[in-house]
Amino acid sequence: MELYQLKTFAAVAEERHLTRAAERVHLSQPAVSGHIKALETELGVRLFERSSTGMELTAAGGELLEHARRVLLAADDVKRAAQQMQGDIAGMLRVGTVADPESNRLGELLALARDTHPRLKLELHHAMSGAALAGVQGGELLEHARRVLLAADDVKRAAQQMQGDIAGMLRVGTVADPESNRLGELLALARDTHPRLKLELHHAMSGAALAGVQGGELDASFFFGDAPGAEFFALPLRRLIYRVAAPVAWADRVDGAQWDEISGLPWIGTPDISTHTRLVSDLFAQRSLPPPKAAVQADDEGVVTALVVSGLGLALVRDDVARRLERTGDVVIWTRAAIDTALWFVCLSARIEEPIIGALLDLARKTWNLDATTVDEVLEATSA
Repeated sequence: MELYQLKTFAAVAEERHLTRAAERVHLSQPAVSGHIKALETELGVRLFERSSTGMELTAAGGELLEHARRVLLAADDVKRAAQQMQGDIAGMLRVGTVADPESNRLGELLALARDTHPRLKLELHHAMSGAALAGVQGGELLEHARRVLLAADDVKRAAQQMQGDIAGMLRVGTVADPESNRLGELLALARDTHPRLKLELHHAMSGAALAGVQGGELDASFFFGDAPGAEFFALPLRRLIYRVAAPVAWADRVDGAQWDEISGLPWIGTPDISTHTRLVSDLFAQRSLPPPKAAVQADDEGVVTALVVSGLGLALVRDDVARRLERTGDVVIWTRAAIDTALWFVCLSARIEEPIIGALLDLARKTWNLDATTVDEVLEATSA
């Protein structure tokens, strides 16, 4: 690891652009790229990610940048100390003395040396004959140089600790409520297992979350519905059942109602991209009925449920939520329909070999305690 590599590293990190960094350090862009590549190879960690705006530090790069700056500051200290010493007398001389101090006028000599050359140290050696003299200059510079080497060792040690570690930021889509996604457990496990992995959560309707993964806006997401296509890698997390819930004031209208009557009642709609919309459409299409008309539309599952409770219409509500609201007298459940689906954790199939994505999938498996029985149960439910 060379000082010029660290200077280039700091320049790219601060400029966030190869061309501007090259101009700053008076090098060609290929030379700058070469410095960064060589440094990454020696340290064994990736320092930058390319983005649409330029060069972005990885989490490891950000941490190592602080160590690199300390090396460069220590190197500057060496230069400054040397410049201050130019034209000055510094060092240690071993001086032989004979006879007694008074005859050598040692007191006067030492006082004059102290006042004239404060960095000149005289080490006295009493002998019967002449003394050997050896000038050693640069003791202070040696100490500065040692500091540079120690700071450089810190860079290497920090990089070695990061090798094999997972660092970076992932954007994860969430659906429904945090409890159903086990977000608390997932985030706590990520924090304890990979402290340099940051998860940025983005809430969306299920279909929109899947589209976000497909389009690259999200790195991974929770998703409920049928198993997504081969473009996606999908971990089956749990079986989900949805019920048709109605305002409690509509109990008489819902009790014993036929499919066409339920279809004719006001519903809480969701955006076309939502899995809710597809599930409702499929539910009635299987009975050769058109989809219900929406009295109002909402793009959040919690809001949809709240609107049912408020008396504005019917909607699909997750079984555990519908049962709880039925017990508290807030909704009634139309008992003739139950929709079987599943909750998944998905990413693009093309990305599963990336270490950071693999670590996230492993966190999801551990959070949900996935085993063969759980997976088979979910797959059986979604294929029925």
